Amino acid sequence: SVKFLGTGSFLPGETITNKELLNKFPIDSTDKWIQENLGIKQRHFAKPSIAASHLGYEAARLAIEKAGIHPKDLDRILFCSSTSDWTSPAAASNVQALLHADCPAEDKQVACSSFIFGLDHGMRLIATGLRYVLVIGADVKSRFTREDDTRLLPIFADGAGAVVLSACKKEEGLLFCELWTDGTKVNN
Repeated sequence: SVKFLGTGSFLPGETITNKELLNKFPIDSTDKWIQENLGIKQRHFAKPSIAASHLGYEAARLAIEKAGIHPKDLDRILFCSSTSDWTSPAAASNVQALLHADCPAEDKQVACSSFIFGLDHGMRLIATGLRYVLVIGADVKSRFTREDDTRLLPIFADGAGAVVLSACKKEEGLLFCELWTDGTKVNN
């Protein structure tokens, strides 16, 4: 079994409420509708100079601190994002450098489910004998929506979360993660 030894999260910039978003962008909606139908009251947008790896680093730093370990103790870093800094090298490399870690670091891009796929991968790495695996989910989705996109602009925002995984007794932790993909819907 695998447990969360430490967790961390990070939200960039100022809080943007639904009302502020609706005043700033030409979205045909209301604060009430967004809250009732999407469950969102506020969001955060990162400044243009801030990359997904920067958000991931901040969340990772907190997760490592709460886990009570040192970045050099990490056996693997999995950076999960659909808005990675670049395609090569892996943005995980930037997180590794910022943390002063020296373990393998890799990106995982599976759209909105990237973190869940990373969690599954991390659990399997722990099961094969690694001691500490850092799984980070970080996105700067606000950069990939149009200002007039009433469907996605209220939903997509920026932030990061991270967990340090380690082994534990079977009755204490996560037992399994089940993944599923339906590639037949790609062109629908």
